[in-house]
Amino acid sequence: MSVFNFYLPGTFQINQNAELYIMNEYSLGSKQFHWRINCGTSLNQLFNSRTYKQNSTNAENIDINLSINDTYVATLFNSVLNATGGSSENFIGIESAASTFSQRLLEMVALKIFNHAKARAAIANDNDFSGLHTQLTTHLSTSFTNSDLQNIFFEQYILASGAVERAASNDVDVAVDFNLASSQIFIYGNLSGSIIDGTAGTPGVVSTNSYNTNMRIELTGY
Repeated sequence: MSVFNFYLPGTFQINQNAELYIMNEYSLGSKQFHWRINCGTSLNQLFNSRTYKQNSTNAENIDINLSINDTYVATLFNSVLNATGGSSENFIGIESAASTFSQRLLEMVALKIFNHAKARAAIANDNDFSGLHTQLTTHLSTSFTNSDLQNIFFEQYILASGAVERAASNDVDVAVDFNLASSQIFIYGNLSGSIIDGTAGTPGVVSTNSYNTNMRIELTGY
């Protein structure tokens, strides 16, 4: 089939304060990050069930069964790539090799505060950034339980697969699997929090007290 790209409506929200060992000069700007997770043919495993079938009582309706596989999704966040390549000044110091999602969040915060991803070492509470991928997985699971979103997903899938004409003349009366082997799913989210002086003793000078940025997570089946 032809390439199928699906853009998940809405955004997930991560709020996590960043405690700094050293207060420094700040260069805050609007930066957007694009992370990629290569799933290969296993993108089909994103769902426990992924079928569609014509409704047995109303031919105008489609029964869509989409259920996110939370166990599989939880395995995805140990190998996150920088899809932008980190070549511009907005991405200085980003690790080119695959990194964990928590490390990517720390890089985002460091870039927003210090203008360099390697400065994440100055974030004292780095352990607090572990496990924050659950905000993303919850958003993903909740979104796909929505019937309106399921219908949008189905319509875009049929259009991308070139099956519109076939569907009109050959109604689907048995359950058919969505094939996502050559697909991409894009998930959008925000990352924000307060900046707290974590240095013991005399407080440092903080030129700003918060950070805010956004990201796009690409799950690709290529």
